[in-house]
Amino acid sequence: MAFDCKGGFDTNGLTLSFSEAEWLPAGVNYKAKVAQLEAAGGWKTVLVPLTKFVNEKGDNPANWSMVDRIQISGVATQTEPPLFSHFRWVMP
Repeated sequence: MAFDCKGGFDTNGLTLSFSEAEWLPAGVNYKAKVAQLEAAGGWKTVLVPLTKFVNEKGDNPANWSMVDRIQISGVATQTEPPLFSHFRWVMP
């Protein structure tokens, strides 16, 4: 997955979360961290490979086909609010 972003993100950077089979009893949540340097400042392209996502057991998802929802969280300054654009699936 890739997207473009800019903003005055704090030292924690961004956290991307997604749910796989969210509405099923066996649903699993995965998270990936994006470092502040990868996302802060002017427009930057952020590449987040599937292998960067892990669940609470430390496992990686097999593919993107079961993704139900993607969430981005982080803290940015009021003077440099977060902006996101051009979300896309990319081959590794």
